[in-house]
Amino acid sequence: MPITGLGAADCQPGQSCIEQWAPPDGATNFDDITATVFLFQSTVGLTVPHVTWVDMHGNDAGDAMVDPPNYVANFSDIDFIVKAFQGRPYPFSDPADCP
Repeated sequence: MPITGLGAADCQPGQSCIEQWAPPDGATNFDDITATVFLFQSTVGLTVPHVTWVDMHGNDAGDAMVDPPNYVANFSDIDFIVKAFQGRPYPFSDPADCP
């Protein structure tokens, strides 16, 4: 999920000159970790992805295997993305299957 976009010097009339995160691509790399940390920080001026792109797990209120994402970026999500980066399997149901 790399940042894409044009720099101010490359901006053409009618084009978006704001950097944006590319949609999830099915591969976990350091860009995914960075995106989640940026969203967690919520610092003004940072280019951040939509929370649904980095929200990996909920608040543990449900069954351990089906606890759906909770639309919040926190250290649990960062932890799961780091584990995916290390090659560990996602231990819960597919987030895309959540209601």
